[in-house]
Order: sequence, then C-alpha cells, then structure tokens
Amino acid sequence: MVYPIKTWWTWVSSQPWNFRWFILLVLLRPLIDILWQIKEPLFGLNILQVVGVVTPTLILLLFCSHQFPSIKLGQADKWFIGLTLVIMINLIFFFFSRMTLLWLGEILKMMLPFVLYPFLRHTLSNKHDLHGLLTTFLYSTIFPALLLLYELLWHPLGIQTSRGMERYTGGYSDVLNYAIYFFIAFLVWAYTTLAKKSDNRFPYFEMVLFAIAIYVVFLMYSINHITSLVIFVILFLYYLIYRIRTGRVISTIILFHIVLGFILVRPEHTDSIERLVSREIEVIKGERPLEKAFHGRMSRWEKMLNDFDQTDPSFKLFAPSFSGLITTGYMITGTHNDYLRFLFMGGVLGLGLYLLFLFAIWRNTRSHHLSQRFLISGTLIMLLLFSITSVPTLYAPLLYFTMTIFAYSNERKMT
Repeated sequence: MVYPIKTWWTWVSSQPWNFRWFILLVLLRPLIDILWQIKEPLFGLNILQVVGVVTPTLILLLFCSHQFPSIKLGQADKWFIGLTLVIMINLIFFFFSRMTLLWLGEILKMMLPFVLYPFLRHTLSNKHDLHGLLTTFLYSTIFPALLLLYELLWHPLGIQTSRGMERYTGGYSDVLNYAIYFFIAFLVWAYTTLAKKSDNRFPYFEMVLFAIAIYVVFLMYSINHITSLVIFVILFLYYLIYRIRTGRVISTIILFHIVLGFILVRPEHTDSIERLVSREIEVIKGERPLEKAFHGRMSRWEKMLNDFDQTDPSFKLFAPSFSGLITTGYMITGTHNDYLRFLFMGGVLGLGLYLLFLFAIWRNTRSHHLSQRFLISGTLIMLLLFSITSVPTLYAPLLYFTMTIFAYSNERKMT
C-alpha cells in the first residue's frame, strides 16, 4: 500500500539509523546511476563502483556490531545460507588468485545479494515497514520518469543503434535501468490497487495504474528492448488475472482492450516488434543457425559451457573457481544469463541452491493474502524472465526491490 508523502515521511523519521541509510540509498539510487558517465576513478574505482563497495561493506559492519535481533530461519533462509557459503568460497578464492583492486570492486558487487537479503530479513519486521519501503521505491521512480519524458519531448541524452533501429539509452548506461524502475512502479501500484477495497468513489488508483501501464508500454517502444516488452505483457496479464479474482471483471476487460489497443494501434509499433523478433523466428524455423538465437548470445553461452565442461567433475559440481580456467572472470561477469552465471560461480550445487531458494519463496506465497501473492509471485516472474537474457542480480536497483519482497515474504504472514 502506497503512503501519502506526509505519512511516508513520518515513517522514515521513526526508523533507526541502521535502517534509514538503506531508505536513503533506495531514494537516491536513480540519481547515483546517472553518474556512470563520470570516468574519473577514486582509488582505481569510479563512483558507481565506490557505492557498490561501500554498500555490502557497511552491511557487514552492521552485522559485526550486533545491531539486529535474531530471526527464526525458514526453509528459504536455509537454502540461501547454503547458496551463500558455496558462492562466497568460490568468490573469495577467485579474488585471492587475482588480487587487484578492480576485482575487489567486482567481487563486492557480486556479493551484494548475499548480504542484502539477510540484512532485510533482520530489519523488516512488519507490514508497515514493507509499505514504507514500497512507497520509497515508488517515489524513487519519479526521477527516471521525468528524465525519460525530457528526453522524449526535448533532447535524448543518448541513442544506440541495434539491429538497424535507434533506441534511447538515456542518462543510464543500460536500457534495462529504465525498464527496472518502471516495472517496480507498476508492481507497487498494482499491489496497491489489489489491496485497496473497491468502493463507489472515483477509481483513482486504477486510473493511476492505467497511466503507468501506458507509460511503460511507451517506454518499451522507445528503448526497443523486446525482452522488457515481453516481460511487461506477461506481468500485465498476470495482474489482470488477479483483478478478475477480486471480482472486477468488467473493468478488467475494458482495461485490457485499452492497453492492447495502445500497443497495436500505431503501425510503427507493430513494425518495431516484427523487426525485433524476426531473427528469433528465423532461428526457430531453422533459417538461421542456433548460435544466432537471443540476439547472438547463444554462441557466447555455448563457448562458455564448452569451457566449463572441460573442467574436473568436482569443480563443475561446487567449485568452478578452483578449476584455474583463464576465462572464469569473463564467465561470471559477461554471461548475459543469470542461470549460467550462478552455474559458473557456484557449480551445479550453486545453481541448484539458487533455484531451490526461489522455489521456497514461491511456496511461501500460499500463506499470504491475494494482493501479497501477486506482489511476491510477480516479483519472481520478473526476476526469472530477466535472468534468461541478462544478469538482474548484478543490477542494484532491482536487487533492492526483489530482496525486500523476498525477505519480508519468507515464512511470515502479512496481516
């Protein structure tokens, strides 16, 4: 449930300092992300890398100071502890085999989910805190929305050419940054509309969600990112299913047709979609080689898997970093597939534990109310689909959100 700004500020003011810093980080992250263009290093690290180093370091220091109460471990927590041990052993060994400041920054960046999840498990204690953080996430998306609006109406800050099409890169280094912020806004507001009891007054929450949905669709066409468009369509349809389950059948049908009409009404929109998926269709038909699938990423994945397959079976099982592969560094940073990245970081055991953790989070949805089930499972869907062609667990803004949802939802009811 989204709070009015006065209620939200009262909540922020009531939080202890060991949690308030994270609220401030979430709020400022969209501004921090545009600093990627500042290349001047500080101790060999740029500004984003400094933030990436400071965040997990601060969390570890807080844990060492015994600032947090103990918690009862759930099944998902147990899987996560096992996953953390496997990944940390590999990352620490990998770092000591390189011992450079640049790799220290990269390793700390990869460690973020493994310290962020337990931090949030210990600090999120009730639904009031969850809603306060969700409101913070929603407010944090205002800056990306205004930035994109400025670029579309006046002057784009950056344009890339991909597959013969121009698409905005904007103030961020990756088009995925825009998609992440707007997916967060959609999920938070969709959860709010489902949690809000219907009445006869003006449907304010539904109208705002409709505006967000249209804006997200417009964004997808602007950045020409087919993966983001597909994920949004799936999330939107998933939300409509939950609307129908709350008895809002007629308004759901109307909303569906309006958004669908906006997607298909302009010929240049359908032309963009056709050009984006044409090569993938050719791969499915056998007209192009398989390694050209997923915008050519399949060839990269095949090469990495071949290198991984050459290692000793024990290394493949749980200790890839001990194999001595020269390409290990590239395999854990440049896969464009999070499932393979976890395989290369923690072996078959690491990937298995990661999937068991996500499965345990999904199972926990059964103990929650309908609106919370949508929020948890919708977040899972977003993470799982993004993981096919990108590495969402390396994107801090997305990690802040997903780990917040997972940490609170695990083994506890939201009443």
